[in-house]
Amino acid sequence: MLEEVAVLSRRRVLGGFAATAALAALSACGGGERGSGSGGVLTIAYPEQPNSLDPAKANQAYAIFLQAAYASLINRRPDGSLAPGLATSWRYVGEGNRKFELTLREGVRFSDGELLTADGVKKHFDYLISAAGPQANALTGAVATVTGPSTVVLDLKEPNPVVPDMLTNEAPLGSVISPKGLAAPAQLVTVSAGAGPYQLDPAQTLAGDRYTYVPNPHYSGPGTRHYEKVVIKIMANPNAAMNALRARQVDVVVGQYASVPSAKEARMQIKHTPVVFLGLILSDRDGVKLPPLKDLRVRQAINFAIDRESVARALVGEYGVATEQTVLPGTDGYVPENKDFYRYDPERAKQLLREAGYGAGFTMPVLTTTFANTMSEVLSDQLGKVGIKLDLHNVDGNAYFRDLAAGTYPAVSVGYGGQSIWLEGKGLFGPDALFNGMRTHSPELTSLYERAAGADPETRAGLDRQIEDFLVKQAWFAPVLFTPVFYFAQPEVNGIELSPRAPLPSLLDWHPAK
Repeated sequence: MLEEVAVLSRRRVLGGFAATAALAALSACGGGERGSGSGGVLTIAYPEQPNSLDPAKANQAYAIFLQAAYASLINRRPDGSLAPGLATSWRYVGEGNRKFELTLREGVRFSDGELLTADGVKKHFDYLISAAGPQANALTGAVATVTGPSTVVLDLKEPNPVVPDMLTNEAPLGSVISPKGLAAPAQLVTVSAGAGPYQLDPAQTLAGDRYTYVPNPHYSGPGTRHYEKVVIKIMANPNAAMNALRARQVDVVVGQYASVPSAKEARMQIKHTPVVFLGLILSDRDGVKLPPLKDLRVRQAINFAIDRESVARALVGEYGVATEQTVLPGTDGYVPENKDFYRYDPERAKQLLREAGYGAGFTMPVLTTTFANTMSEVLSDQLGKVGIKLDLHNVDGNAYFRDLAAGTYPAVSVGYGGQSIWLEGKGLFGPDALFNGMRTHSPELTSLYERAAGADPETRAGLDRQIEDFLVKQAWFAPVLFTPVFYFAQPEVNGIELSPRAPLPSLLDWHPAK
């Protein structure tokens, strides 16, 4: 079965619908400027059009469309560390991670000529919160206050230890909108209003096809503008995208594992880092719809029945990272001692099922959709060997998220972008999280989470590991592997660097080879 899936996976896109990194398949190349990668035009092929160009409403997966035109309050370096952006410094005020202060750079102008001010940043935050976009829930109830000519303070409704991460070039919330832009937000879908190195050129932009960025005449950094123009083409066909790369019609392709052989043959750069974990959410931990899942032994049996290393090799070759944890090695919450906690052991899985009274097996309905279908088929084969039959319900994306949020199915096949433990609590395992559709609640987990949210960094690191330890040993999930996002690039393009702590590269770092 794994050999068959290895072939099958070359024809399908594996991606994630996390608030990070949802990749669909790459549209046909349609002419236009010739890619150069040498300081003239930088042309990028991206797999799907952005849901919005308004920073308050854009999904994080489309950060690259904002990076060209908007400067962020804080910049993420390729190694994951943070550097000044529009803010020269930042800090939590007092204890408990409830008050966050930013000190702004002086003399910055937006592309429309407006000056960056503390009052303007306050209005930016006010708009973010009121617009209720994809990331705004992390700032729900926050109040921005001007406390000095260049300082703004965010008073948070609840402790939030990751505000700096949320205001980087990886996340739209930090992409500050000018006062003129905020006065007419409906125009932000066609006109940019940022302080980035470029500005959107509506005359050379066709929504859903190409987005063209020309120099911002008022740009003053931080960072250097390396290209005369940036064009992002929407290319939904991966073969067409790679053909365009080989023909030097584009300089960079944001793509998928199936395109790796083509990139190698053409001697293109291959940049990647694991970012999306694929596996199962064992949603019905209280056994409401499927009684076997209430038993910890059953949930652990599911984990022991999965040959993670073999699955990773079959689906993404050398590029996948087998995992039983929801976070990557080296990132917040990772527990080194739990590596291989569920080492493949089908006999132990069968023993646990017998002990739980399900030695004859049972049928488990599983919600799945296109991006997770290959993984679902693999898991159906593997779990079937220990007597657990998967009843796969493959639906379209809209129905997937509807049924996920409603807790319609006791288990869900999932792709979830790597995040901090605090953000995972908001989206993955907290009682109100979208991916916790059956609203499982654990007093122990909630206590750990609340303590971590208000803790200092060192204390929080230990609590985050306790949270991840709980998720692994209580088998709330059955993660299988982390799959990468791939960037294929011409040799002339330098600076595309990724790491587990910085999985979304910054366009500002890309530059021609010397």
